[in-house]
Amino acid sequence: MKSILSKIVLALFLVTFSVGFASAQKGEFRKNLTDEQKALIAQQKEKNTEMKKAFKATLTADQLAILENAKLSAKEKRDALKATLTADQKAMMESNLAARKAERQAFISTLTDAQKANVKKMARKIGRDGIKARMTKAKAKA
Repeated sequence: MKSILSKIVLALFLVTFSVGFASAQKGEFRKNLTDEQKALIAQQKEKNTEMKKAFKATLTADQLAILENAKLSAKEKRDALKATLTADQKAMMESNLAARKAERQAFISTLTDAQKANVKKMARKIGRDGIKARMTKAKAKA
């Protein structure tokens, strides 16, 4: 059970990192990508969208209601949904996660050393910005 939660969290991190990687820093990062790398990102984004749609199509009405419940926080939704997943849905999630990891590794293998350094720099910035946002949000609640 704990490993499924960690896989869900990892999957969310990978998706967030990929989206941040491909779109948030689009101007700075994308200008240094080759046409092949840009095409690979677009292809991966399309595959991820297809996998999300396929997974969502397996959800029951009760599971969809959990996701649409505005009263629940993201963590509460994740925990509630996780508790209702079937073995097939869990297997699909694991398969999707493995596919995203492989795609990410395939993309990373195309990067030059300079591009990898730029990615690390952006990841640190995204991390700092995320921490600042969480601290600001926490202060606002207090």
